[in-house]
Amino acid sequence: MKFVDGQKAQSELVQEIEQEVERVKRQDEMRREYMTLYMEYQKQHRAGIEEGMRRGRAEGRAEGRAEGRQAGTLHTALRFMRAGTPLHTAAQIAEVPEDELRAFAQENGMVFS
Repeated sequence: MKFVDGQKAQSELVQEIEQEVERVKRQDEMRREYMTLYMEYQKQHRAGIEEGMRRGRAEGRAEGRAEGRQAGTLHTALRFMRAGTPLHTAAQIAEVPEDELRAFAQENGMVFS
């Protein structure tokens, strides 16, 4: 009964029980600490994934805009060519290589002799 009252246990059995209780408490504390660290790891991992996805979307949008601008430039140069502007001049105006404009024009039905 002294053990329950917060006094040091005298019997060997009660001391063994007390030691076992302390060991279990330490395990619980370690388990809590591990779970806390694991939850923090999961949080950081999710944040890293979200940041990677955000950056990927931003890069994808930037690439898409650049490709869209390039396509628009090629379409404009193609309209110039259909209106009679020579390939060389249309390429200079659009600031694109002649070969690239020629290939684009051919893909869009223009025939060169």
